[in-house]
Amino acid sequence: MTTKPIETLTEDTTRNVEEAARTYQPYVWEGFATPMPIRIDKAIAHAHKLQKMGNITDAVEKWRAIATLVEDAEFEAQGQWDANELAAQAWFTAGYLLESHTSSRRKGEEAIAAYDKAIRLRPEHVEAYIHRGKVKNALGCYEAALTDLNTAIRLKPDSAAGYTARGFTKGELGDVKAAFADYEEALQLDAQCAETYYYRGFTKLRQGIGYVPPAKQGASCSGVKSGHS
Repeated sequence: MTTKPIETLTEDTTRNVEEAARTYQPYVWEGFATPMPIRIDKAIAHAHKLQKMGNITDAVEKWRAIATLVEDAEFEAQGQWDANELAAQAWFTAGYLLESHTSSRRKGEEAIAAYDKAIRLRPEHVEAYIHRGKVKNALGCYEAALTDLNTAIRLKPDSAAGYTARGFTKGELGDVKAAFADYEEALQLDAQCAETYYYRGFTKLRQGIGYVPPAKQGASCSGVKSGHS
């Protein structure tokens, strides 16, 4: 199953969040009277509201703050949360929003940094590898993208999204035969995947107009890691 950004709480479901959260064992920091689970639930609800309002910049900052708070609070010691899982998903959501709503190189690099943190906390986070690879593709850093997408497919061999993104990467690197093989594998896994058809068509168009792949990665990719972190 595909991992998505955190399933955030809606205003309706959080209306009585304090009452619902009384079932949690309170985790109170010195100087704070509010049990930590309630604070986290409220923060997630606020982040979701910001997204719905289209305030992506503030939503990203809220997800970053949630991730940092969860990491620092050490909830696992209380038996309340899988801290790494929750923080990883918060970082992933921040990266996803940056990737989806911005097109500048700086925001792309910020998205990569968020995905880096998600992967550090959860090394098997397939979607983080895929989306980090896609951002690297968008930045023209194809070798680094290929490493991420190879890792994603190794972790989840039935990922149509992984094969699709890797097919695009291989096409941009000039290995058109391997690109079409990946697209075919993606369609075998999910024949209804519109993204696969789109990128396969894009690669065919590139081939038809005599696209010449870059001989090497540009200097602008020197700061983009090609490893697993």
